[in-house]
Amino acid sequence: MSTGSDRSEVRNVQNRNNLNSNEDININGSEISSSAPPTYEEAITSRDLEDNIPSASFSSFSRSAAANLHAIEEMLSSNQSTSERHPLLGNKNNSPYNLFGRPYGGSSNQSTSSNQYMTFPLPRESYINYEFDYEVLQGGVVSCDPQLSRDSESLYRFFTEHNDKPEMAIIINGYHTRKGGNNRKNTEITDFRFTLDLTEFVSSVGELRSYPNENRPDMSFMDVLEEYVRRDSVLKSIEMHKIVYWDYTYLTQSIISIIREQGYQHEIRITYPQRNQLIQVQSDNALAQFMRSTVGQALCCCSCFGIIHRALNRFYDNAYKSKFKSEFQMNISAREWFQRNRRIIVTNVKWL
Repeated sequence: MSTGSDRSEVRNVQNRNNLNSNEDININGSEISSSAPPTYEEAITSRDLEDNIPSASFSSFSRSAAANLHAIEEMLSSNQSTSERHPLLGNKNNSPYNLFGRPYGGSSNQSTSSNQYMTFPLPRESYINYEFDYEVLQGGVVSCDPQLSRDSESLYRFFTEHNDKPEMAIIINGYHTRKGGNNRKNTEITDFRFTLDLTEFVSSVGELRSYPNENRPDMSFMDVLEEYVRRDSVLKSIEMHKIVYWDYTYLTQSIISIIREQGYQHEIRITYPQRNQLIQVQSDNALAQFMRSTVGQALCCCSCFGIIHRALNRFYDNAYKSKFKSEFQMNISAREWFQRNRRIIVTNVKWL
C-alpha cells in the first residue's frame, strides 16, 4: 500500500521526466533550425575585395542578445573581453540581432532619441543598456556618439562589442599586359583569377593591445582609452585596427612556385584583402563633423573657402589621434593550408 509521500515522489519523478522530454523536443524539434555557413560563391560575389577596398554592403554577424549582455557585464567587472562570437560571411540564420544590419547596441544611421537627453558620464546601470549610435562605412564601423568620448568604460564596451574577426580572403590573379598604340594606355588582360575564403580559419576574438610607445613603454590598452577620454580636444579620434598574423611570405612564394610549375610565365598577383578591419570613434564636435563631411571637403575647390578650409585641415591633422590593435591568429598554419589547397590552386590555373 503506497503512502502519500510515495505518491508525491512518483509525481515528482514523472514531472522531471516530462521536463527532460520537453527539453529534448525543444532542442531537437523542428522549431529550432540551424543553418550551415554559406559557400564561398554565395558569400563573396563581387570584386570589392580586390585592392583591399571593402564593399559598403557588409556581411552579417549573428549573435545572441542575452548572451552578449551577459558577456558585457562580465567584461566590465573583470576588465577582460569574454565575448565569443562566430561571424559568418552571410546572414543565413534569420537572427534579429545583426552587427551590420539592424545592430544590437546601436543603429546604423539614425540616432536614438533617448540618447540625446542623457547626462555624461552615465552611471554604470545606464551605460550597460546604453545603445551606441554608429554607422557602417567601407572600412568598418565608425561612431561619433558623445558618450564614447567621455567615459572610458563605455569606450571599452564599444570596442569589445565590435572585436569580432574580420573577413579575409586570398585572391590569386594571373595576367599579362597588352601595350597600347598611338599613346593609348596599356591594357591588363586577365588570364585567370579566383578567390578562396580564409575567414573560417581566423580566430573568433582578437587580443586588444596598444602599439609600442617610446615615451610610455608600459602603456596598456586601457591606458590608451583613458588618455583619449582625458584629452580635452574638440578634434580627436581613436581607432582599432584588426590585424591577422600569418606567414604570408611563405604562402605567397609557395603559390607562385606551384603556378610556375604549370608553365605559366606571365605576371602573378596575390593579395589578402579584408573587410570589417577598422573600428573608429570620433569626437562629436560640430567642427570635427564638418571637416569630415563631403560638403566640408568640397569647399577645398572654392578659392575663397579653400584658404580657410586648408588652415582648418592643418589644425585637424595636428589634432589628437590615437590607435591600438586587435591581434587575431590563424587556426591553421600557412604550410598546412597550402597542402590542403594546392590541388584546387592547380585546377584553377588555366589560360589560353
